[in-house]
Amino acid sequence: MAVFPKITGMLDPDKLPMMPELKNSLAGIAALFGSDHESDARLTVMALVKMILMKDGTLPRSRVEMFRRLTEETYGVAEAQKKVHQLLEIQAAEDITKAAGIIKPLEQAKKDEIICFLITLSVTADKSCLAELKEFAVMIGIPEDFFNATAQKAEADLQQRTHMLRSRAGVLVAVIVIMVFILTATLLRSVIFGLIIAYI
Repeated sequence: MAVFPKITGMLDPDKLPMMPELKNSLAGIAALFGSDHESDARLTVMALVKMILMKDGTLPRSRVEMFRRLTEETYGVAEAQKKVHQLLEIQAAEDITKAAGIIKPLEQAKKDEIICFLITLSVTADKSCLAELKEFAVMIGIPEDFFNATAQKAEADLQQRTHMLRSRAGVLVAVIVIMVFILTATLLRSVIFGLIIAYI
């Protein structure tokens, strides 16, 4: 199966953060679907994943790479390559009513795991598919308050993650600046002493 909360500022807006919540959610789906690689439900979720990862009608290479790393940690290198190929080949979901018809018969626990993963992926990507996902969730029998709470948690987790990454980036920049000043001061001191000695 496969599958999967935009960051601005100092971070590349096309790249998705490898949030622990995203990995955990995918792991939960992997366990639920077992080894049934070609089930209609699995393929439907993959089509929904591609719909979420698409940007301006295309699938950015950076998002494909994120998907590869994400699935690699869950399934291993060989299986991840198969899933990336499947992601590239499958058609993105266009009819959520049809997709809902395939997912609705599943057990409630499976549907909860699936919608949690899709919400987390959508919030991570750019939130452009949240409205469609909400409609999809209602169709498969997910309570609206459950959807809203999950989306809010995903956004809060993403904001916390983004803040942490920016803080780390700020610290790294500060360390680099300090190192440059130290090296510059050291070199200047050597040059000044050299000039003084040469003058004498």
